[in-house]
Amino acid sequence: MMKINVSLGRRIWIGFILLIGLVLIASWLGLLLTRSVGSIIDTTQAGSEQIQAIRDLEQGWSNVAATIDRLLLTHQTNLIDQDLPENRAIFNQELDDLANLQETSLEAAAEIDSVTANLLTASSDMNELVDELIVLAQDGRWVQAQTLRYVELSSAQHRFDENLELLSGVVKTDVSDSVAENIALQNQLLTFWAIGASVAILGGLVIGFITVRSITIPIQQLTGQIQQVTQRDFANITPLKRNDELGRLSQAFAQMASWLRESYDELEKRVAQRTQALQASNEVSRSLSTILDPDKLVKEVVEQVKQTFDYYHVHIYLFDKAQNKLVMVGGTGEAGAAMLAANHALAMNQGLVGQAANNRQVTLVPDVSQASTWLANPLLPETQAEIAVPILLADEMLGVLDVQHNVANGLTEMDTELLQNIANQVAVAVQNARSYQQVKSQQKYESLAGEIGQKIQLASSVEDVLKVAVRELAAALEVPKIEISLQNSQKDNGYRAN
Repeated sequence: MMKINVSLGRRIWIGFILLIGLVLIASWLGLLLTRSVGSIIDTTQAGSEQIQAIRDLEQGWSNVAATIDRLLLTHQTNLIDQDLPENRAIFNQELDDLANLQETSLEAAAEIDSVTANLLTASSDMNELVDELIVLAQDGRWVQAQTLRYVELSSAQHRFDENLELLSGVVKTDVSDSVAENIALQNQLLTFWAIGASVAILGGLVIGFITVRSITIPIQQLTGQIQQVTQRDFANITPLKRNDELGRLSQAFAQMASWLRESYDELEKRVAQRTQALQASNEVSRSLSTILDPDKLVKEVVEQVKQTFDYYHVHIYLFDKAQNKLVMVGGTGEAGAAMLAANHALAMNQGLVGQAANNRQVTLVPDVSQASTWLANPLLPETQAEIAVPILLADEMLGVLDVQHNVANGLTEMDTELLQNIANQVAVAVQNARSYQQVKSQQKYESLAGEIGQKIQLASSVEDVLKVAVRELAAALEVPKIEISLQNSQKDNGYRAN
């Protein structure tokens, strides 16, 4: 602003010296020009605030929807009292802020008020549906809650998104029209000013030319940057080196573009990470589906999970119904070998592993130093985060997949989803391996029974039959001695073989 005032003062001073009659004209035109620039700045700032408020409102609802989806996915009703109230409060506050911003001088105020009213109606419907969904979740009616979420709430959200997009379009159009009108007015004023300056002296013309460039070039640069951002190109958005309103507006716009770029980059990064993790998870699942040896299976699970996702330590516990304990059957590294050698086992509800098995729910502790139920293991001193995933097959609890990481907050909800998927595959693989071993043992016993039967048929006497039976059964059952005796109920004599 200071630079613009200086330019006007110089023009007025030179015009006053050369031609008093042009002083008033130049001053009046300069004042109109300044007001036009201020109008552009005010309009653009108001539009930017509205657009930012729209984005904040959209993000606020996204957080509410994400919490609801996580609630329906995990059935963690504690989210109703923890995350959901805060997210809804932020969403409603951002809705109020957006409604308060509508009292502007934009020409499309009537249309904006109409769209805002529809937006408030849709928001009210969504809040009522969320309240109904909370009641259903608290009552344990998850099917009805999911139906409400993906039918009625999705419909209300669709209307909300449509009105939000319409409001954004109206604001952007109104800002663009206002800027265009003011630019047209500036061009007229600059034309008249140039005519007056040309009648005066060459110096006035030079000053006028400099003034024109000092205003139009930054506006053109800002317009170009705005068009660039509307095309989702956030590169090379450099703020103008000015100390006036245009400079501050340029700095604010550059900061906004930087935030948008970071958001897009973070989103793309998360998508890439999730895609890579899902591919790795699928590879692990495919490799496990081909293993039918239970011992080899658990060893392969812990090794592949650790190597694929670069965790600090991985081990598997299987539930022993006879002992009512979780017995460790596989672990990585020297610590895993030591625990296996010591026949390491945990009682139900002991530590995070026992807690996950007892509750049959994933237990995630991003920072073990903050968890009172965490059970320290001296063989794993670098553990900073831990997640215990129950291995469930239908309603049967087979065991627990336990993962530990040496980075605080290194385990997230993404790890929970991936490890849950792997645990489901492990449950199927364990069941398949057990079934295969049972079938294999049954076939072995049936084959041995057939062989013993054939040898018995070749015996020529009862005594030979008993001897063959004793010998073959002892070999099949791997016992040192078997005794068989037959007693004739009508005579004192009988047969015995051992």
